[in-house]
Amino acid sequence: MARCDVIFSNTGHPMHFYNVEKAVGRGSLNETSDVLLVQYMLKATYESSTAGASLTGAPKGVLKVSGVADELTFDLIRHFQKSMQKLGIPTVDDGRIDPVPRSTTAYDMTKRAFQHTIISLNHALHTVRPNDYPRLWNAPDCPPALRERLFIYWVAGEYMRY
Repeated sequence: MARCDVIFSNTGHPMHFYNVEKAVGRGSLNETSDVLLVQYMLKATYESSTAGASLTGAPKGVLKVSGVADELTFDLIRHFQKSMQKLGIPTVDDGRIDPVPRSTTAYDMTKRAFQHTIISLNHALHTVRPNDYPRLWNAPDCPPALRERLFIYWVAGEYMRY
């Protein structure tokens, strides 16, 4: 299920981000709240004028933030990954968005050959929606099911227990 998570910096500073629990993509489990999170992040990023040239050539269609994984969702994941590669961000082009394990630290991430796509999506969303990003559940267009899931996770402090 979609959740708020945290990565601790080398100095122990917590940095929160939005994470999936199970992989999203063609051939993956595609749990509803995880798909909702990915679709919401993709839609916000692709519809933003500030994303601009880095996301040109996107697949055509209107992405529905429904929690149901469809071909457009899969195509946009793949396109996003290819776009990150073009920007010089080492990203696996596998059409999947895998979760960042809870034990991961910022230092661990610097040792990886590739950046998790969910981290790149978080960065993109933070760039295009800086006012909404810290409390995504308060964004007016956040789907109710996603809003509830993220808010409960944040209030319960679950993301800080790992």
